[in-house]
Amino acid sequence: MSYRILCLAMAHLCLLGTARASTIWYYTPQSINDISGHAYSNLTNPVYNVTMMYTSRQGNVSAQPLSTWNLGDFTGLTSPSPLGQYQRSGAYPENSYGANAVQMAGTAAGCMVNTWTANMTRDSSNLATSVFQYGWNPTEYATMKPWANSGTLTFQFEMQVPQAYVANPAGGDCAYTYGSLWLSDGHGHGLWVQPQLFDTRGAPSREYVGWDEGTNTAFANTFFDYNNNTSFCTRPQWSNWSTGSTWSGWRQYAVTISDSQLQAAINAVNNQYPNAIWGNAADYQLGLWTVQDEVFWPTSNVNCAMSVRNVYLHSTFPDGMMGAGMSSVPEPSTLVLLLTALAGAVVLAKRRKKI
Repeated sequence: MSYRILCLAMAHLCLLGTARASTIWYYTPQSINDISGHAYSNLTNPVYNVTMMYTSRQGNVSAQPLSTWNLGDFTGLTSPSPLGQYQRSGAYPENSYGANAVQMAGTAAGCMVNTWTANMTRDSSNLATSVFQYGWNPTEYATMKPWANSGTLTFQFEMQVPQAYVANPAGGDCAYTYGSLWLSDGHGHGLWVQPQLFDTRGAPSREYVGWDEGTNTAFANTFFDYNNNTSFCTRPQWSNWSTGSTWSGWRQYAVTISDSQLQAAINAVNNQYPNAIWGNAADYQLGLWTVQDEVFWPTSNVNCAMSVRNVYLHSTFPDGMMGAGMSSVPEPSTLVLLLTALAGAVVLAKRRKKI
């Protein structure tokens, strides 16, 4: 190792103690090389600390390996061989070509939600959903306060939505994708913060709050605004923006949510539902992230295919500040430089010893 490389690595480590010390990484991409244990359907109890594909209102999509066709034909994420190691679908005839299915390979995941799937029936919600997600257990997330000490949370990922078809848009049927963060207010209530990304009805373009009856939880919906006029989040300049058109090929998406923006969402919820949730953004805890593919089909059939990869979640804090209850966790590139620097130090020490 050259002395110059060692110096650069050590300099980066010095920065870790200053600029980098004010960053907490909550989630970095996890590589999945076997979908077993990572696909679930219609859960009645939460599963914590597992990167997973979860489906609801589609039958048992996680029932068995799918080895007869490649889900990547629809999602844009080509599953490696053997297919059954990376894909799941329902039992025959629910596993026919293009039916409801999920896949995971490396740091990516994909899904097809297709109401044409054999034997699929509506419930009263008229919804069907597939979700790429990770959730922490309550003991862990009680310490995860991204907005304590004036923090700002960044939620980023890559996505493609190659296919979406709605048989009867005039009847209100539609398909859409979005990111979602479930937050605990620390006082027994939750809040969904949900940047909307794609919608067959047109590019998402408004912010609003409401109440999710399925989880009995308030939500604050926002979007990836091209003009950055949103109140609940900010779209970094390098991020793509919300759209009403399908596309193939990976695009980067990200939002940042400052403590004042989360406070605006909390205030909007409490203005509409008085005292529904705790009023102080600094106390909110990060419990779950998701990226969701959902269809609404009250009158006819709908399908939507998406894939997602490289999800990151981190908070940054003003110099000298840090989120309550957490210690700084370096980003992956810093860990590589750390190992490089330590290896170099050992090599130089050995050389000096020989001299």
